Amino acid sequence: PLDLDNISSDGSIFENGDFQALAFPISAALYLAIAAAHAAVEVRKADGPLRTIAGPLPHPSGPGLPGGAKRLRIGYMSTDLGDHPVGHQAWFWAHNDARFQVVIFALNWDDGSFWWTNCSRMVAPGDFLALGKPGRDVTPVGLAQAVNSRQIHVLITLNGWTSGNQVDTMALRPAPIQVEYMGSHDSLGSMVVADLFVTDRIATPADFADYFAERLLVVPPSFFINEYAHSRAHVPAAADALFEGHSDMAPPPKSSGVPPEVAAVQNRGGVVACNFNQLFKLDPPTLRGWLRLLRRVPDAAMWLLQLPASAEARLRIFAREDDLASASASPRRDRASGRGRGGRGLHASASPQEGAEGRVGFSGRVGWQDHLVLKARANLSLDSPVFNSHTSGVDMLWAGVPMLTLPGETMSS
Repeated sequence: PLDLDNISSDGSIFENGDFQALAFPISAALYLAIAAAHAAVEVRKADGPLRTIAGPLPHPSGPGLPGGAKRLRIGYMSTDLGDHPVGHQAWFWAHNDARFQVVIFALNWDDGSFWWTNCSRMVAPGDFLALGKPGRDVTPVGLAQAVNSRQIHVLITLNGWTSGNQVDTMALRPAPIQVEYMGSHDSLGSMVVADLFVTDRIATPADFADYFAERLLVVPPSFFINEYAHSRAHVPAAADALFEGHSDMAPPPKSSGVPPEVAAVQNRGGVVACNFNQLFKLDPPTLRGWLRLLRRVPDAAMWLLQLPASAEARLRIFAREDDLASASASPRRDRASGRGRGGRGLHASASPQEGAEGRVGFSGRVGWQDHLVLKARANLSLDSPVFNSHTSGVDMLWAGVPMLTLPGETMSS
């Protein structure tokens, strides 16, 4: 088990970068220290051999300045412009073409999805550049030179510290203004890497500003934009019809998408709670709280996703052990409350056969045209408090499912 009290501020325990650290209940101050330590490594590389290889990267003049461009050139970099939550947001078309030229540096290849095609068509011909996977198809220097050659004024990374991040490229400063946005809600740890961090007053309260190396660009009312009104315009009406039982008006997706444990509770008029985040965002205290809730509400189920599928078996073992622990504790609670052997305590139904584990269901991925309508069959979305929902939260609200969330003291809560 991870010893949270003895995590070094150099972040060395998180082998794949700072994004892993967001899933642990560590302080924002410690998270910033970890990010700063990782960023410092990339800055040192940029100040040494990478700078020599890259050569000069002169910055362009902005609009309104002598020799400046007529439009502000904005460059977006991302490894996730296909079938991925970032690719699903796809807001690039919303820029004012008279004022901005948008250039996309796609750091992956065409995955054959609707989303790749959708993103590529949102900018002018020649302004969607598929450069391939960082470190394999394109080097940090090569990416920096590509950005600089397009004379980008504002360079925005949509990765943060997630896999394939461009912190090494940004440390070379290929653009005069560099910004972190969308991919992960955390500081990159150095103003050499990023000048601005896009957020809002709820996601990043004013008293959290000291835990970002970047200057906060606070936008009203929410930093999280999407284009669901275009690609998912059918969802609200279909979800409402499904919720109201008008299946003839909005035929639901095939029933195999609903786990049998969930379907059984729904068929008898029970309540279905859900969380459709990746499972690494769930911490043991939260899981125990949900299982306790299921034991207190016999006609309730919890619906999770198989993200990844390999986690389901381990979570079922966790739930089964928690059921057994609760069942063994119930007689002690009964005696303490004076109800004796004949009383029915709060957890009297918690046995391996009748406890919470049998009402936890997992489902796989469903096609993007159907998945929000399918998920609208849930009654309540329970957020993960250490690492709050991102795209999955937007999904549930668009599908008309209320969400219960909790602000916290970690970087992603």
